[in-house]
Amino acid sequence: MRARPPSIRRSLQLLLCAVTLIPPACGPSGSTGPGGPGGGDPLNPAEMQGALLTAFCKWSARCGVIGASQEADCVTSAGSLRRPLPYDPAEAVAAGRVAWDGGAAARCVRSVEQSACGSFGILATGECTMAIVGRVPIGGACKGASECDGGWCDQGTTGRDGCPGTCRAFLPTAAACLVSVQCGPTSYCDREMGRCAATVAVGGACHQQDACGPGRVCGGNAIGLGSRAGVCALPAVGKEGAACTPGFAIECAPDHYCDPSGGSGAVCRPRPGAGAVCQGRFDCAAALACAFDARDGQQRCVPIADVGGACDPAGAPLSTACALDLACDGYRRACVARPSAPTPVGQACNADAACGDSTLYCKARRCAVRPVFGEACEPGGGQGGTDACFDSVCNPDRRTCVLSCG
Repeated sequence: MRARPPSIRRSLQLLLCAVTLIPPACGPSGSTGPGGPGGGDPLNPAEMQGALLTAFCKWSARCGVIGASQEADCVTSAGSLRRPLPYDPAEAVAAGRVAWDGGAAARCVRSVEQSACGSFGILATGECTMAIVGRVPIGGACKGASECDGGWCDQGTTGRDGCPGTCRAFLPTAAACLVSVQCGPTSYCDREMGRCAATVAVGGACHQQDACGPGRVCGGNAIGLGSRAGVCALPAVGKEGAACTPGFAIECAPDHYCDPSGGSGAVCRPRPGAGAVCQGRFDCAAALACAFDARDGQQRCVPIADVGGACDPAGAPLSTACALDLACDGYRRACVARPSAPTPVGQACNADAACGDSTLYCKARRCAVRPVFGEACEPGGGQGGTDACFDSVCNPDRRTCVLSCG
């Protein structure tokens, strides 16, 4: 199997982080099964991760993040991210702490695959959190943020799914808070005030994503565009003329893009077809990319090029016809696979920091990949006796990376 370049692997990990059912880089082994991303049948917890990763690879190929011929390799490479779960939804279901909605899980997968090009993940998170319904009463024992019925899981200072906690009643409006999950479904934790506040209605000003409540987005701030105020909006419904966030189009319908050149501000417009003049990489209709046209120096919508497809090296890196995971070979004037980025694994080191990445550590004076939850480890295996595990700790008796709940 040819290794995927780090950009795609990192994107796969970010997908697992964004979808709160599955902790980052972990998941139950299983296949997409009949309820996979192309179907509407309910999904069980064991099928969920494989279906999500397959859907992400399909989205990546459709939107030109990877070439169409790379889709199968993307799915295969995604399998390497599967690890034992610090928090296992299947165990929570079996223990009766949560109910699993297989229909919502299937809708989650479809929302990932069908996300508009350029605004991936905004809808997926909201859809996917609906698959788990808490059953633990107030005062009962919980292990995850979604397990409580009418409350939140207080896990002390850890806040890690998988660690033991107790279900607490939601805090009232104006009560001091740390995170929005403490405030209930119609409130959020205002980070500036440190207190629970009522969620903002559509059209109201917002400074953080969760201020708008379930099913709505904070235009601009949802994707980290600084400290300026955004506006709460319903995602993916805006037609021509609706206000939108330039560059991301989270408010626009999937067949529309956000045009920043509107007379009174950025507005949603229908995605242009083949040959039309365009501005942004993801502005064009399905299977098209906005690329440089050497004939007149304009940016135009052209078919996304796969490996071997024609391209113009005069275009900017994001303006060639190549899929983003490909490069335009100036000599051949064709799209080719990008070489894998160099990695410090195996290089000499004298401290963990010298390896330059939190997923690496200095082992026997050589940079190595940190073991993750559930994998074998050596106690004090890092240079100078540091812990070897990534996002977990090495249990000296079991010699296995385990969740740290201390």
